[in-house]
Amino acid sequence: MRRYLVVANLTLGGDQLLEKLRERMEAGPCHFHVLVPATPVAELEPHLVSQDPTKGGLKVSAEELGWAAARQRLHQELLRLRRLGAEVDGEVGEADPVAAIKEVMAASRSTRSSCRRCHGAARVGLRGTCRVGSGATSGCL
Repeated sequence: MRRYLVVANLTLGGDQLLEKLRERMEAGPCHFHVLVPATPVAELEPHLVSQDPTKGGLKVSAEELGWAAARQRLHQELLRLRRLGAEVDGEVGEADPVAAIKEVMAASRSTRSSCRRCHGAARVGLRGTCRVGSGATSGCL
């Protein structure tokens, strides 16, 4: 089974990302791991933050708001992809996408350390998606 690491933020919920993932699904069995960087709310477009957790007197930092918004977008994207029949999971990572990818890859390496045939590689694509796999199955979306 091919495994893909999809790093997305602004492209979540978009048709272009969905089309690329459908293409991969049509090519054969695969698993997607969606990584959403926790971009600070001040750097997001207003439509990406659908709820304001500060309403009702809560005092929440911009960083916490960013994590909350990313969790919400991740949840919506996982639901959308599962409705299409995708095998998918995901997580929210650091605001810096490169740091977030490094964390996921480090966790993946420790998980794969007991499996000799899994020597994964990752290449980050310009469109914010990255495919992780072994040997010949690695590449950018």
